[in-house]
Amino acid sequence: MATQTKRRKTSARKPARAAKRRAITPEDMLRFTLVGSPQISPDGESIVFVHKQVGKKNEYVTNLWMVDVSGGEPRQFTSGGKDSHPRWSHDGSRIAFISAREKTNPQVYTIDANGGEAVALTDFPEGSIESFKWSGNGKWLAVEFRAQDAQWTEQAKKERKDSGASTPPRVLDHYWYRLDGDGYFNAQRYALYLVDSKTGKHRQVYAKDALGYFPYDFSPDSKKIVIATNRDQRALLKPWNSDLYILTIASGNVSKLGNLPKGPKTAVCWSPDGQSIAYGGRISEDSEYSVENLEVFVCNARGGNARSLTANEDYCLMAITLTDTSDAAFDANIQWSHDSKRIFMKLGWHGESHVASVPAKGGKIAFHTSGTTDQDVGNLCVDGSRIALTGATATSLGEIYVGAVGAKSIRTKQLTNFNGPLLSKVQTAGISSHWVKSTDGAKVQVWIMKPPDFKASRKYP
Repeated sequence: MATQTKRRKTSARKPARAAKRRAITPEDMLRFTLVGSPQISPDGESIVFVHKQVGKKNEYVTNLWMVDVSGGEPRQFTSGGKDSHPRWSHDGSRIAFISAREKTNPQVYTIDANGGEAVALTDFPEGSIESFKWSGNGKWLAVEFRAQDAQWTEQAKKERKDSGASTPPRVLDHYWYRLDGDGYFNAQRYALYLVDSKTGKHRQVYAKDALGYFPYDFSPDSKKIVIATNRDQRALLKPWNSDLYILTIASGNVSKLGNLPKGPKTAVCWSPDGQSIAYGGRISEDSEYSVENLEVFVCNARGGNARSLTANEDYCLMAITLTDTSDAAFDANIQWSHDSKRIFMKLGWHGESHVASVPAKGGKIAFHTSGTTDQDVGNLCVDGSRIALTGATATSLGEIYVGAVGAKSIRTKQLTNFNGPLLSKVQTAGISSHWVKSTDGAKVQVWIMKPPDFKASRKYP
């Protein structure tokens, strides 16, 4: 007997419709994860960085995190809640960082690169730490520290409260006494200290900068420090009186580097071969904040004779991309290649920020990254093959990247995705670049951000 098979009707399944993204809300900002200060290990295998989120008490919580460049999940490395500015020792065995675990008394801490308990290295009195750098031999840390005005320490405030004394007036005899994000510092200035990396003992080695802000860098043999400093008591009005001084660590002697042009000088950086010093500057009676470009200069580490490497091109070391989700940093960012043949820099251009470089002997600027992105430069590993970066766009928050440094380009790879889950659920405004002609014929770049669910047929306020 024949049998008959009844075939069931089938129909092609329609793909699931993606859930509509919701409008972003002010509360979403509390869910953002912000990253910064990426530092790649000397061997190029790991990147330590600052991880920042809003805590339960509406305060920023910052810790150090670590991620392997080969991939894998990033992991929390410290838990102080106020940790920043991580820097590897040159042998890769330790990481030093600034921690304000005691709010008014931040210190430099160190931690084994394999993890463990962080230990306070320094024991500075109440004040603030601006930055620090390791010496190449690992023996020293150069630290910028500024002591709190004696009348305004926590102890002095407590004594006034206990005794019923009134708050004293601030007696100011200089126009440089406070700064946005820094508050009142009165007549106090940052000075440079040398800290023994094993014992934590420190000694002051330079305190003659009129404003207390002075870029510095160790020589590769760790015997000297170059300092870009302005000693003029009217330094704020005469920023062109900036000079380079060489501090000899063993003797403490400080000598001026001759044959340098007048003009501001910043972001000093000693070449790995010890022969040259690079800095950001210009030849003019003007400040770093000028309508003129801040250029890359190179001078002999012994005799000066500076020359600009970028004067013939229209790029400025201070042309940065400002965002609402990272700290504004206007300082020039320059560093040498491991063979001292090129100088890498961060350059802003038309709303983007990229890694570029210029030959140390002069030549054309080469851009190594591309695309509508804001690349923030961390550091190069010892052999120069990899670089630590953060990357963001106008519609995405910053994440940690590693760049493989080639002869002509840097191939970037994203290592973290802290904000991906949130951004996949919310609408972000698209952005487009346009050029318009001004009344005098000059072309001006403008940006357009359209409202959510934009319809060209509608009129918008």
